[in-house]
Amino acid sequence: MYSADYKWRAETLHYAYVVPCEVVMCVLGVSGCAVRRWYTQFVETGHVLPKEREARPVYPAVVVSFVDF
Repeated sequence: MYSADYKWRAETLHYAYVVPCEVVMCVLGVSGCAVRRWYTQFVETGHVLPKEREARPVYPAVVVSFVDF
């Protein structure tokens, strides 16, 4: 997993300086797919921060109600 700073560096090279994905891949040592995925996320959301995950219960409600007397 890469930090937001590392992703931002990759996107700065790719987007602002118009460096091809293949070059960014070689310079930073990440896959071209990752650079393209980060670029798509940057274009859609305007940042490269990880998405917020929705909290979900670990156990189904049926199991919790059975265990909770």
